[in-house]
Amino acid sequence: MYNNKNGGMFFMKEAVILGASRTPIGDYMGSLSSLTAVELGIVAAKSAPL
Repeated sequence: MYNNKNGGMFFMKEAVILGASRTPIGDYMGSLSSLTAVELGIVAAKSAPL
């Protein structure tokens, strides 16, 4: 729910995904084993297009 310029309320009718990113997965020679789940999430969030 949002306010418009006239002070009235309106509801969004649809959502649009503008970009996406994913967390790296796998065990390619253990290269990700030193990262925590939070660190992997940070990498994914930083790489997401704006």
